[in-house]
Amino acid sequence: MRSPKSSTILFWVFWIPTFVGMTAGLAFAQIQQNPEEKALASGFAAYMDGLDKQALSYFEEVIRINPKSKAAQRGLEKVKIRLKNKDAIEKTKAHQLARAKYKEGVQLLRTKDTVAAIDAFHGAIDATPHYAPAERQIRRIKAQMSKALKSKKFNLSGWAFARGVLAYLERDWAKAYRIWSERHEIEPGTVALANATVRAENNFKTMMISEQEDFFRRGARAYYEQGYYLQAKHSWDKVLALRTEDQEAMEGKARAEEAYLAAIGKGRDAEVHDLLEQGLEQYASQNWSKALEVFQVLAQKDPNLTAAQEYIAKIRQTIASNQYSPVAARSDDGWRRERPSNQGGEAVRMPSGTENYVESLKELESQLKRDPTNIRIQQELDRMKKAQEEECERIYKDGLIAYSQGNRALAIDKWKQVLILKPDHAKAEAALRKAKAEEERSVKGEEPE
Repeated sequence: MRSPKSSTILFWVFWIPTFVGMTAGLAFAQIQQNPEEKALASGFAAYMDGLDKQALSYFEEVIRINPKSKAAQRGLEKVKIRLKNKDAIEKTKAHQLARAKYKEGVQLLRTKDTVAAIDAFHGAIDATPHYAPAERQIRRIKAQMSKALKSKKFNLSGWAFARGVLAYLERDWAKAYRIWSERHEIEPGTVALANATVRAENNFKTMMISEQEDFFRRGARAYYEQGYYLQAKHSWDKVLALRTEDQEAMEGKARAEEAYLAAIGKGRDAEVHDLLEQGLEQYASQNWSKALEVFQVLAQKDPNLTAAQEYIAKIRQTIASNQYSPVAARSDDGWRRERPSNQGGEAVRMPSGTENYVESLKELESQLKRDPTNIRIQQELDRMKKAQEEECERIYKDGLIAYSQGNRALAIDKWKQVLILKPDHAKAEAALRKAKAEEERSVKGEEPE
């Protein structure tokens, strides 16, 4: 951490053209005594450390005190330029993600996986609003489904699928799920309906969580603005229960706690506030070692601030965790050993070379939380999820074939394998439960249903 003395020296070297008429001795004395100069020096130090938002607040504070301060105006201009450049980089990354999702959607359409393609096109539009190529594909699919509904060659299964797709295109997950699930009960062997039903259900659950999150998030902001700091802290806790690594919620909770302790007279001062803001900025910038250093100092200065201890624990966990390596993940031959399924703890032997999807996806999602705009990680995550779905569907179908041929034992093994690759695979779980129940009845000499 840069000392106040070194920051002061750098400040005058950087801004000397603005203060040609001042002597170094007088300037130093003013920094020590004048709040305007002290805030200006702090703004410069934050700028040099790359803490743009913090620097911005300091320079704005100086301008509030002295609107004619050329040094603050110059600093504000430099910070805004750097923030604008960062924003341009983020927009470029978002456009790259939109393009990648669009290409994925086109490839999925070629495999006739319309619903998965819609998800990809929606992802492209979410990354870059009104992304024209994706919107064209959405309109084309809508026209195809509308035409299918008007077709004279009536097919009840196709008709239900088209109705569900039209609802899905509008992101009405509940309606799409209702249409597809009702038809799937009549035609349980239709793979397209089964996959579409699962996607609609998952999107509906995600939407519900998102709505709850948005409700608590808006509540936390409103509470904080009105001075209800304890209520704001509790609301941010609820957001974090849904999204454990949410940056805004983590920062909001820390600031709400700090404000609450200040309100009840626990000895808050400007230094503690500045340390908290610096720690939050370093954490957001993923400067883990600097963030840890700041929060450790903060915890010593103010033991009542539990947010400092929480951040210290999170940072240490992040530093200790291994970075994801696709090569390392795939070199693991652990599936060749027997692993317990989620059905009673029985051991299941996985085929040689099978990907450990659960662990791989967990690592990728962890990486993406730390770097949400990383296109490579997002693409690898999407590829892995697609591979998991395809592998599970293949093994699940093998189980269906074995079951239809009377080989119940092989079918049970196949469905156990699916549940190891994807523990929440509803179809495999239901099929396994049914097959095992039949097996138990046959052992007792009862007739299967």
